[in-house]
Amino acid sequence: MHVTVLQTEELRAMILDQLELPSLGSLAATCKELHEPALCVLWSNCDDFTSVLRLLPASAWSYRPGAEEGTEVYIKRPLEGCDAERICQYAKFVRRFELNAHPDLLQFSPSSLADIMNSLGGDGVLFPNLRDLDFFGPSTFLFSLLRLVTSSTTKLSICLMSNSDMASVPHDLASTQPLAPSLETILFMIKDQHSHHITTLRLRPDATDAWIADLLSGWDALEDVQVMEYPNVDIVLAALVLPCLRTLVIRSRSSAQLSMAYNQDFDTPLLKSMDLHHLSDITFATNVLGSLRNAELVEIRVQAHAVRESLQNFFLTLPNCCTPRSLRVLSVTSPCDLTATIPLSRALLLPIFLFVELTDLQLDMLALPRLESLSLIGHLGTEPVTPKITISALIWLARYCSSLKWLSVLVDATSTRLPDGMIADCTQNSLTYLNVCHSPISSHLAVASFLSRFFPSLRHVFPRNKTDDATSEWWRVGQAIPVFVEARTSGFHDHFYGAQTPLALNIYD
Repeated sequence: MHVTVLQTEELRAMILDQLELPSLGSLAATCKELHEPALCVLWSNCDDFTSVLRLLPASAWSYRPGAEEGTEVYIKRPLEGCDAERICQYAKFVRRFELNAHPDLLQFSPSSLADIMNSLGGDGVLFPNLRDLDFFGPSTFLFSLLRLVTSSTTKLSICLMSNSDMASVPHDLASTQPLAPSLETILFMIKDQHSHHITTLRLRPDATDAWIADLLSGWDALEDVQVMEYPNVDIVLAALVLPCLRTLVIRSRSSAQLSMAYNQDFDTPLLKSMDLHHLSDITFATNVLGSLRNAELVEIRVQAHAVRESLQNFFLTLPNCCTPRSLRVLSVTSPCDLTATIPLSRALLLPIFLFVELTDLQLDMLALPRLESLSLIGHLGTEPVTPKITISALIWLARYCSSLKWLSVLVDATSTRLPDGMIADCTQNSLTYLNVCHSPISSHLAVASFLSRFFPSLRHVFPRNKTDDATSEWWRVGQAIPVFVEARTSGFHDHFYGAQTPLALNIYD
C-alpha cells in the first residue's frame, strides 16, 4: 500500500474501519504513525464505564459488597498524576459515551466516576471531544451527568427505566446521595450552559415528568427531538415551535390518548421528518400535520388506530405539509392486529397520487379484499424494462388481496431472500394465474419454493418475454410449484428448496 494512502485522513479511516479490534490494538501498539488513528477507531465509541476503569492499575480499584447481595466496584485509593495522565491519553479519542446502570452490567459505587473526574484537575473534563452522550437511569452516576457534557457535545440521550425494569439496581439517590440534584435540575442546568451547541435531544422520561415541555421551550438550537414512552400534547406543542426543528419523533409505550385542536399554526420551514407512533387515533396526526406551515416533509411515519373516514382525512391533509416532489417516505400502519384492515379504494388513495417522488410506501392498515385481477406491467413498448418490484413484494398481495385470482407483473426474481424484519406469516389460496414479463430469474426451484409457500393454489405461470433462458426457467416454475406444495403437506416445511430437480421436469431441459 502506498504511503500517501495512509496520509489521507478519509482513506485511512475507511481502511482502519475494516480491521478487527485485535488488529487495531496491535497496530496502535506497534506502529507510531498509526498509533493515534487506530486509537480513534478503538475508542470512538465507549459503551461501558468498565473500559475507562480498566485504564487504571489494579491497585487503584477493588470490589465490595453492594446492594441486594451484589457487588460494586469502587476506587480504593487516591488517584495519582500518572493515573490521570493515562486516562486522558485515551479519553480524548472518545466521541460517544454510554452510561448504563442496567442490572446485568457491572455496578459501580456512586463516587467512582466523580473520583476519576476529580483526579483530572482543572474542570475535570473526562471526554473533551465527546459528541454523543447516552445516559440510562435511574443511576448512581446521575450527579456526574452535568460534568460529562462538554462544549463539543451535540447529542444528548436520556433514558429513564421504570422501577420494574430496574428493580435490582440500587437507585439510592434519595438514600446514599440525599443532596444530589434531580434529573430535572441537571437537565435545566445543561440547557442553560450548553443549549447553543446541543442539537439533538432524545428523552425517555418517567410518566410523572411533566417538566419536559418547559425544558424544550426556548432550546432554539434543537434540530432532532425524540420523546419516548410517556409523551403528552404539551411536549409536542413545545417541539413544534422550535425554529430549527428538522426531525420530530413521538413514540408512546401504548396507544397514547393525545388530542390537539385543528386550528393551530406552526411555522416549520426546516422540518423534514415526523414519526408519530402508538396513537389511539390517527386524528391527532392529522391535526399535527394540518397545523404545519411552510413545511416540506420528506418522511412521514404514523402508527395509529383509524377508521375509513379518519384515514381519508389524514390523506387529504398530506398536501398541506408536503409538496408534490418533497415526500419520499410514507408509512401508515396500525398498532392492532393486521387482520383489522380498511378496504382500499381509488378515492381513498387519490391524494397520495400527487406525490411523484415517493420511493417508500407502507400502508399496512389498507387491504384489497375484493380485488380479483391486477396488472402491474403497463405499456412496455419494444424495449426491455428493468423491474422495480422484487418477488418478496408479492407477500403484500398475499396478505391484503385475499380474493386475487389473476396477476400480471414485471418482477425481479433473482433472489428470494426476505428483507430483514419482513413479516411472512400469510398464505393466499385464491391466486391461480401468474403472468410475468421481462422478469429475470436465477433459479426456478428457488422461485417455485417461494411462490408455493405464499400462493399454494398457483398452477399456471406464463412468461411473456421473448424466448430466452428466463422464459425456460419461468415455464418450469409453474410445473415445480405442485411438487413443493405436496412436499410441504407431506412433512417438509419452511426452507424446502429442492435438493435436486424433480424427474418430471427433465423434459424441459
